[in-house]
Amino acid sequence: MFLYIPFQAPHTPLSAPSNYTDPYTSTINDNDRLAYAGMVTCMDEAVGNIIEALKSNSDMYDNTVIIFSSDNGGDTGAGGYNWPLRGEKGSYFEGGIRAIGFVHSPLLDDDIKGTVNNELIHVSDWFPTIIEGIAGWNTNGTKTLDGVNQWNTIKSGSASGRTEILYNIDPMAVLSKGGKKWNGQSFDVKISAAIRSGDMKLITGDKGKHNVDDFTKIN
Repeated sequence: MFLYIPFQAPHTPLSAPSNYTDPYTSTINDNDRLAYAGMVTCMDEAVGNIIEALKSNSDMYDNTVIIFSSDNGGDTGAGGYNWPLRGEKGSYFEGGIRAIGFVHSPLLDDDIKGTVNNELIHVSDWFPTIIEGIAGWNTNGTKTLDGVNQWNTIKSGSASGRTEILYNIDPMAVLSKGGKKWNGQSFDVKISAAIRSGDMKLITGDKGKHNVDDFTKIN
């Protein structure tokens, strides 16, 4: 069985029942952060309910891989907090694109459970990882994939199967001023784009921002 649950929380508009925010009223003074904490707590409860339902059928739980994955960094204008990373949702800095996540499963190697994996993994890797690595099928017949099978990296802690990530190229978002083409190259650095190779990242456009007022949208 494949089960996909896209939670809407935490996300704007920020709102949570008081029974989820009350535990934090003595420690969080900012209203947005308070609501954000309540929404995360509510989501955590929902995840717990799913896991308890799986555990009620031990055969199913013992053969399940649970993947929790976020899609972007926090919005610092709406309760998000990305320190020590720079940037926020909507930017190409690490605070905007490095998202948290975890994998939980009895199928993981014992020495891997409870550890932190700092290998390079991209959201596009989930498809081949689930199909090839976890389910043991193949992706023959599909178009060329951007993602790679990362199951050995997750399950056993081996090195990542990728060394680079193309975050985005948006030719529709171009700086209205500044920037120039590199000598002898056709790519215009006024275009909003970002790529990482190894430990280096190249960002073009406006200081890591994306789809902001400084861009001219090309029709």
